[in-house]
Amino acid sequence: AAPSATTIFNPAFKIISDLVNSGELGVVSNVVHHKGQYLPDWHPYENVEEYYVSTPSTGGAREIVPFELIWITKLFGFPKRVSGNFRKTIDIAGAEKIDDTYNCLLDYKSFLVNLIVDVVSRYPTRRLLINGSKKQLIWDYQNPVKIYDPIKDQWKEFPYEMNQGVKGYGQNISEIPYIEELSNFIEAINGGAHFPNTFENDWNVLKLLYTIENSDKKSKILPFNK
Repeated sequence: AAPSATTIFNPAFKIISDLVNSGELGVVSNVVHHKGQYLPDWHPYENVEEYYVSTPSTGGAREIVPFELIWITKLFGFPKRVSGNFRKTIDIAGAEKIDDTYNCLLDYKSFLVNLIVDVVSRYPTRRLLINGSKKQLIWDYQNPVKIYDPIKDQWKEFPYEMNQGVKGYGQNISEIPYIEELSNFIEAINGGAHFPNTFENDWNVLKLLYTIENSDKKSKILPFNK
């Protein structure tokens, strides 16, 4: 058994990870990532109140925060301190009891990560900005990963292949990461690969979510300890 790590198998993440780890961007200064999609658009074939996203403990926005934190902590490690806010901001039929927006500030001492997750974005959004001392990286899930070189005053693109969603599901949701993840899991079972997530790591990601929420409840910045 292994906990899911779908985002790590996104081909864009593989490119982003290689660029950051290679040092091409220089010293990372700050990171801003926004993931949003209007909740009723998640499963067009069923009402929001009919599945888990309408329940406070497993609400759509609350679920996506650790989903994104898996790749963030895989790339940057865990922060030293966190602060956060989460709120119900609009009325969504069938999801009256959930918080629909999370704003998480992760303090790594030498740089900061601002993660925004919501289920109110009327257009599906997944945008990333990484500012480095040498270059800047930007990514919108519908476009190639791009880095800006200030010396050459030009952008360089890193394309990748993504397919559309299956019929009846969100067309912006590619099946490629899911297929890659399952293939890797099968290989790991057979001893031919290493699965990139563990239950211990997943538990630490969940503890990070809880610390972010407690920061809001206590109105203070909190240390994070694994």
